[in-house]
Amino acid sequence: MHTNTHKHTQRDTNTHKHTQSHTNRHKYIEAHTKMHTNTHKHSQTHTNTQKHTQIHINTRNHTQTRINRQKHTDTHTNTHKHKQAHTKTNKHT
Repeated sequence: MHTNTHKHTQRDTNTHKHTQSHTNRHKYIEAHTKMHTNTHKHSQTHTNTQKHTQIHINTRNHTQTRINRQKHTDTHTNTHKHKQAHTKTNKHT
């Protein structure tokens, strides 16, 4: 009888080990899920960096437009100077 009681206690200990194993598995799944979330956040950071680069490109394009506008104005000025030169030539004649 005493031996059987001991066996019973042993079985309880095994049940405890089994529960422990479940808890560990749960902790592992939790950790794993957290890791996935962090990976996702990391990807998010990459996307933001990309967007940031995009903004830089847009700013650059904007600057380019301004430079082109400046060139355009210069062209007008040159045309104007050219017309003036013609006028001067005509006066000279």
